[in-house]
Amino acid sequence: MSNPHPNIESVLYYQPTSWIDAIARFVRRKNISWWLVLLFLALVWLILFTLSRLKENPASVSIFDQGYVGVFFSATPLPAYGVITSAAGRAFDRFIPALGKRPSGVDESRRRLTAIPLIQSIVVGLLGAAIGIVSLFTTPAYQTVYFTSTPTLVLGIIAFAFSYGAILTVIWQTIRTVNEVVRLHRRAEVIDVDRPGPAHAFSSVTAAAASFILVVLAFSIATTPKFTETLPNFLLSAIAGLVAIAIFVLPLIRMRGRMIDAKHAEIDSVGARINAVMQEIETAVDQKRFKDVEALSSTMTALNDRADRLRKVSTWPWDARVTSGFLSALLIPVATWAITVYAGRFLGV
Repeated sequence: MSNPHPNIESVLYYQPTSWIDAIARFVRRKNISWWLVLLFLALVWLILFTLSRLKENPASVSIFDQGYVGVFFSATPLPAYGVITSAAGRAFDRFIPALGKRPSGVDESRRRLTAIPLIQSIVVGLLGAAIGIVSLFTTPAYQTVYFTSTPTLVLGIIAFAFSYGAILTVIWQTIRTVNEVVRLHRRAEVIDVDRPGPAHAFSSVTAAAASFILVVLAFSIATTPKFTETLPNFLLSAIAGLVAIAIFVLPLIRMRGRMIDAKHAEIDSVGARINAVMQEIETAVDQKRFKDVEALSSTMTALNDRADRLRKVSTWPWDARVTSGFLSALLIPVATWAITVYAGRFLGV
């Protein structure tokens, strides 16, 4: 008998696999940690950049070289894509009960959440690569780092094309994921306030996508001198923070409304039962059936306890663990900014 809730790897993809999904599926199939993938990619870029510098001038190699900052942006997007799509697949498995007994379009929804179509990946990747190369050739700060020798320039072109293409792919897949989450929340048929797992499922996905933005922002603040002291960069930082909050919260707003409605409906249902039991108690008292009154009173107590518990049920579509994790990620850029500013003043930089 087939598994009614297949994992990511058991889904049949009706379109060719994109390059980034081929890598992501290989990593999942081999059960490799995305942290190891991040470290591996960072090490590869570090070695390549160092070799290009050594070939140019061994004395020019320094850990403070701004070229090493680019290693982060080259190594991060692929693991970020893997983390977000893996989280989306697991969240969808938890969400399926909310779609009812015989949900339709399950495979299609899973594909939208866990993979980017081949044509879209090519278009978005090439667009990102073009933006990266243009940025490399038009930004003086990059030219001073990468235009020092032919090997370093070639590596810079490859690194910028890859990192910008991968980052834009992550952004585009995040947009697709958010759109699908909103659509699924609209389709949900079963909202159980006593079992909020399906309603909370996608909060981990939106939190992961938002955290990626915040980590990139924090790294930019930490590695760029006086990053937030110019108005454009300050506005960019503020907008990035607001976008991260929006990505976490806005796709879940629909589910918040559904949970409020389900909670009120359940409270009304319990209230109707309380009224019915109250009428039974009054009738039993009038007829002097005091044994029945005692049994009915126990039922009334249980129903009142049920109503009290329902009133305390949270209707926010995320649990405490996800909320605390996102708030911690939200504090990272703020803490990074504070450390760099006050450390710079203390050191007189």
